[in-house]
Amino acid sequence: VDNTKPKRKPGGATGLNFNLNVTVTDDAEVQLIFDEQTGDIIKGKGSGDLTISINREGEFNIYGGYTIKTGEYLFTLLNIVNKPFKVAQGGTINWYGDPYGAQIRLDANYATSTPIYNLLSTELEVSQNEDLIRETRKTTQVLVTLHLTGDLFKPTITFDMTFPSLDTRLRTLADSKLRLMKQDQNELMRQVFGLLVVGTYLPTNSALGQSSDYVTTAFN
Repeated sequence: VDNTKPKRKPGGATGLNFNLNVTVTDDAEVQLIFDEQTGDIIKGKGSGDLTISINREGEFNIYGGYTIKTGEYLFTLLNIVNKPFKVAQGGTINWYGDPYGAQIRLDANYATSTPIYNLLSTELEVSQNEDLIRETRKTTQVLVTLHLTGDLFKPTITFDMTFPSLDTRLRTLADSKLRLMKQDQNELMRQVFGLLVVGTYLPTNSALGQSSDYVTTAFN
């Protein structure tokens, strides 16, 4: 028996190339932790196929995609706001090598109810329709949508809102107002800030309404 160990060439690579093919099902919960201390975490269940590889030099890579079926996101802001968003079905996370360079496309929704009067106060002053004004003072549902796109740990964040149960007579005014706000994300963020922090829309002439720069900075 030859007990002589083979000699290793100086500077030669050591170790193994490791490849693991993983099929993820919705039996497993996946977590994306942005800030563990504040609880800023996306949790979801879904499906996907991933390839995880580590080469002999120790480089770690992930390839593949994951599609969310159900999920939740605890949105935190300035350590004073914690709002539960539901992650919409169909959101995706795709890896192209770098584990921290994944690309995401996720929508998450937060539902609340509040009168829409403050949002439409300017338009109501023009119309002077007392019936409409009375309707706007009634509580109605609003759905805030958070869009996350781009790099996993530095996503582009935009907002949207819809009015699922708004009175038909007010829908035209609300949709027109929303189109104007979408042309100015600062104004849209200001109203989202009001809904998440104050619990209502912010009138144009309010103190918070004049602080768009502060609100933008807060969301950033």
